[in-house]
Order: sequence, then C-alpha cells, then structure tokens
Amino acid sequence: MHYIIQLSIISFLLIVIISFSDMFKNLPLSSKVLFIYCCISGLYFSMFEPFSKMGFVSSSNLRIISGNSFSYFIIQVIFVFSLSKKWFLKAWKTLGLLTLASSLMVIIRFCLNLQPWGLGLNTSTEGAFLAIMMPLMLFSVKDNNNWNLFFKSLPIIAVFLTGSSVGIFGSCLSVMIYLLMTNKKRFAYSLIPISIFITAAYFYTGSTKGIQNELFSDSFRIKHWLLYFAWWLKSDNQLLGTGLGSFYGFGPYIQKLYNLKIAGILPTAHNDWLQILMELGLIGFILSQIVFIKTLIASRKFPIFFSSTFTFGVVAFLNMPLRYPIVSLAGLIIFRIIHDQKIIKK
Repeated sequence: MHYIIQLSIISFLLIVIISFSDMFKNLPLSSKVLFIYCCISGLYFSMFEPFSKMGFVSSSNLRIISGNSFSYFIIQVIFVFSLSKKWFLKAWKTLGLLTLASSLMVIIRFCLNLQPWGLGLNTSTEGAFLAIMMPLMLFSVKDNNNWNLFFKSLPIIAVFLTGSSVGIFGSCLSVMIYLLMTNKKRFAYSLIPISIFITAAYFYTGSTKGIQNELFSDSFRIKHWLLYFAWWLKSDNQLLGTGLGSFYGFGPYIQKLYNLKIAGILPTAHNDWLQILMELGLIGFILSQIVFIKTLIASRKFPIFFSSTFTFGVVAFLNMPLRYPIVSLAGLIIFRIIHDQKIIKK
C-alpha cells in the first residue's frame, strides 16, 4: 500500500484515539468534530484520488502532495495539543522570539535589496503573520523601557517594509480592536498615527515595483475567487467538499482552464475561507465558522487574543495563513491558549 495511505490511516486512528482524551478536554465539541471531519476528508482524498474520476487530474504525485498536506496538518495539531502546560508556555514564548527573528530577517533582507520576508517565506504571508502577532508583540509586555520599545518597533517596521497591504491593513485592524476594547481614549488618539501609517503605506506599495500590493491595486484575486466559487457551484461536491489538500489538484486546473495569468500557477486559493468551502464542503465550512465564532466568544475577556483571533479570520479571507507553517502554528497556539484559560491566568 502506498506510504501516504499508510500514514493517513495511522494518523487518522491516532487522532480518533487522542481527540477525546485529556489532550483535547478543554476544547468545545464543535472543534473536536471539525478535527475528526478534517481527518476523514484528508484520508478520503489520499486514498481514492477523486480527481482521476473527474477526468482532469490523474497523477500519483497529486496523492503524495495532498497526503503530505494532510500529514502536515495532523502533525501541527498533535504537536500543539500534546505539549504539557510547562512546555507549551515555553513554546508560546518561543513564538514571540520567532516573531522578532522574522521581523529582523525582513529588515535585513530589505537592506540587502532582497525580497523582504522572514519566516513567512513570502512578503504577503509575512505581512499576515506579523499582523496576527502584532497585539501580542505590542501589548503583552507593559514595561516600556528602551529595550522593550526597540523590540516592539521591529514588527511595526517589518510589516511596513514587506509592502504587504494585507499585512499593513491587518496590523492596523488588530491594534485598533485592542485599543477599542481596552481604552477608547487611546483608540481615538491612535487614529491619527494609524491614518498616517496607512497613507504612507499606500504610496510606498503603489510606487515600489514587485511589492505585494494586494488591496490597493491588484484586482485579480476577486476574479479568481469568483471563478473558483462558480466552479464549486457546478461541482458535485458541494456538501462534503473534494478533500483536505485537494485544491493542489483542481486549483491549477481551473487557472489553466480560464487562462488566469499571474506569477505562475498558484497552489492555493489565496483565500482560506473559500478554500475551506471548496475542500471541506458546506459541512466543513459551517463547522469552521462555528469553531471560529466560539473561539472569538471565548476570547472576549482577553483583548490581546480576541484582536489576534479576529485579525486571523479577516486575514484568512484575503490571504492563506493556514497554508504556511509559521502562521498556522501561531494560530493553533493562540487557539489552545484561548480554550485553556488556565494558561492565560499563568
């Protein structure tokens, strides 16, 4: 049997066993159901190659790619939820250090006239990562001594240098939500510098060749999304989807079918919510929405985590944070913190 199928079966059985154990005891039922559903969906695609039956993809490489995507999803979830509280707190602090390291990489690469990205692996995803982490980096440490102010300035500088309008918009959004929840007076005062920041970013991204100017000038994404959605409406997989990781197969096919020309063929929809709808169907999409809303409700007493979670949801509509390791890992860590509030109290 193909090694991907073997890995999928082993992973699936493992998840079924552990998902209702102590490791998941603090999660709401909807999260457990969604997780099991994702496992079944990934297992289905890895085993049965539905696209070979659809007539436009027939390749063992596609099964390997989707199987690896499925396995990567499982490994991250197991890693985050299997850590004891002691080690999880260390992982949480390490995430903050990785954010600083990624910010430094952006600044250094920009100075070297290279594409300004760090652990996000491209400027767009880097911007999304920094936007999600921005409230945590700016407001989790209250002592504003010179060194702390220096470290807090790094992600602000970095997200600007990426030129990612999604990152810049997301950063401003997350900061404004936090300030609105904690201090309306500070929120009002922040409007002026944030407006200046956005204005400067507009001219910077509009005049800098090769920068990821997703919101201010590019319109190809809306066209792509509409075509993807239209294709999904015509498919026979609206309820259950086509399988976790399957966009790697039908996404490039749709781009070639409609002669969509961008920077090469994209393996993602550049919209995680849309990709969830297509891969997991209406059932998976509704479950995902329930989990997201419940996570927001659970975090409402913690402005830092609420603003980061809300920003993740917005950025996921404009980008693909779930498809890149550092961003999806950050999201899972924040998710576990919110649903295990004993960790927050520590």
